Order: sequence, then structure tokens, then C-alpha cells
Amino acid sequence: MYNLTTMPGIRARLAADSTLIVPFIDESLRHGGPPQRLFRIATQDVEIGGKTIRAGDWVALFFAAANHDPAIFPDPSRFDIDRKNLNKQLTFGVGIHHCLGSALARIEAQALVSAILDQWSDMTLAEEPVPQRASLLNHGIDPLIIDVTCKSEGAS
Repeated sequence: MYNLTTMPGIRARLAADSTLIVPFIDESLRHGGPPQRLFRIATQDVEIGGKTIRAGDWVALFFAAANHDPAIFPDPSRFDIDRKNLNKQLTFGVGIHHCLGSALARIEAQALVSAILDQWSDMTLAEEPVPQRASLLNHGIDPLIIDVTCKSEGAS
């Protein structure tokens, strides 16, 4: 919602070409997706990058850092729905740790974005958003208050 509200040029592109909704969602997840980090406990000793991780040690995977790796995503701070490698973002995990609900989350997001583009002609921030502060694991805005103009009514 924040990206749709603050990026009218992107919103116009999505309204003109609904096939861009999927890359918009992927770039939104890469650029500032909700999961920021994940903690695990090592089950065996392993050496990675010259450092030893012992069985029982806590390990943190920082999705946000991986999704902003300039070696994978050039100019990682830039929001770009035209990136050719958006499938490399790690927001939903990878391999056997890939989120089982990711397909449903993507379908829900596509339906929401489509409905917004169909029903609302404009969106603006009603007030400055406040970053979520309640979690070490997730990233978000709390609250995000927007003003919308409906296409059918022409009123907010």
C-alpha cells in the first residue's frame, strides 16, 4: 500500500499494464518485505567464510541484507519493477525453507493490487507513516493512513 501510494508513476504503469503487478509485488517484497530476519539453531558444527559455527549456536539470516546485496541487485536501494532477477529475492525463503504460504500471499497481494487499481483513481498519504517498532523479525508501517478517491464516486 505504501509503494502504491507514494509511487504514482509506478501505479500508473500498473493500471496501464496489469502484467506488471507480479513484478511490482516481487520488487516490493525485495525492497522492503515484512520478514527481515530469521533465527535458527545450528544442528552441527560448520565453517563458513573462515568462521566456525558450533552445534547449538544461534544463527541469524538477514533477508533484508540479502535482498539488498549489490552483487545480486545492482543499485539495491532503487525500487525497480523491471529488474530481470526478481526471482532471486529471499523474502519467502529458499529451498526446503521456502514459505509454504507464499503462493497464497502472492495471490492475495495480486487480488488486492488489482482491486485497488480498478476501484481507486488516487491515493495519498493522510499523514506520515510510523515504522513498526514491535518486532525484531518483521518490518512494516504502523499505522499507514491514506486518503483514496474512488473512481465510481469521484470522492474520497
